[in-house]
Amino acid sequence: MDDLLTDKDEKIRKNWFYILIISSCYNFINGVIDLTNVYLKNNQAIPKLSMFIGYFFLVLWVVGAFVLFYHFSYKKMGVKFLLFYLIAKPLTLIAALYMAFKSHVYLQAYQYVLMFFSYLIFAFFYTYSIKLFKINKKIQNREV
Repeated sequence: MDDLLTDKDEKIRKNWFYILIISSCYNFINGVIDLTNVYLKNNQAIPKLSMFIGYFFLVLWVVGAFVLFYHFSYKKMGVKFLLFYLIAKPLTLIAALYMAFKSHVYLQAYQYVLMFFSYLIFAFFYTYSIKLFKINKKIQNREV
């Protein structure tokens, strides 16, 4: 299967994988910040067990997403999971922006910085996901 890939394709695949790692790490750090912020805003009224459960599910979510992307999009060179992501992610971003503007929630400065980096990482990951989708589609068409 490697003989189907050009050097440019291999470079795109590697860059996509690196961005996946960066995105996963960033999502984990951002989730920890959000959970800790909720804990601190509630004057630590949330039981510690609940916080640990929250962190556990955060790790499960981030690792699970990483494994799904890696397995179906990178290792298996599939297109279905990538296509689902390429369609669903913009829709969820539009819905999130709509809800944010509708709720008129005041954001602190650090939250704007986190949002900026979230969209920056999303832009890179989305762009490389499109490129990876095209490569995977080309490979699937050649194998048939």
